[in-house]
Amino acid sequence: MKKAAEKMMEEQVEQAALSLAANQQILMSKLASKQALEADVLAARGVRGRDELELRRATEVERRVFRFRNVVMVRERVLRIHPFRHHMDTIIAGTGESPPARSGIARELPRWSGPRGQGRPSQGRLSA
Repeated sequence: MKKAAEKMMEEQVEQAALSLAANQQILMSKLASKQALEADVLAARGVRGRDELELRRATEVERRVFRFRNVVMVRERVLRIHPFRHHMDTIIAGTGESPPARSGIARELPRWSGPRGQGRPSQGRLSA
């Protein structure tokens, strides 16, 4: 009877050890799959973040190019309206020729219509 009880006890211990090992394998496989999923999510987030940075960088470059073009256009407009000023700047810098005649400037300047098309205000009167 004692040997039968010891044999049953050994079988129960073996079954418990096998059950424990199987549970550990199940837990390890669940943990490995969870870690693989988290790694995939982090990799996807990294790719998405990189794509967003590239998009933001491209947008910034486009905005700067647009701003540069606007500055160049404004400069060209100012030089068309005020060529005498440009020639004076180049003469002062020592890189230009003499300025054009004043009569050319008067033809290129736009006519000022004043506020609400009222024409040019008089010298003594303050306009509101």
